[in-house]
Amino acid sequence: DISYQDARFIIPECTETYIQMTYPLRTFIDTYAYRGCTMFQWEHVHVMRECRRLLVEAHPWLDPYLKISCEKIQRCTFMGWESVEEQCDLPWAVEKDRVYRPSDELKIG
Repeated sequence: DISYQDARFIIPECTETYIQMTYPLRTFIDTYAYRGCTMFQWEHVHVMRECRRLLVEAHPWLDPYLKISCEKIQRCTFMGWESVEEQCDLPWAVEKDRVYRPSDELKIG
């Protein structure tokens, strides 16, 4: 259910592709905590969340350990300059409560 235009970020045209990932579990947990955030490009978020789904399906005991960093502390941990409000549907995605807030000098536009 991905449009060809959007799939180009991950899959080269006319190429059948398989993604194989080999991570130590601790590294995947840390990578997912960062890259599972909806503020990143949706293609990357989709891949990370699908990896999480497959891991939990195979090993249900991993479910409580595979969390996005903001889910662990219930505060937005996104480190970019973009506003998280209206882009993330989690209840703690509020500008004033972010862990990291870029200075005005770093904001573009």
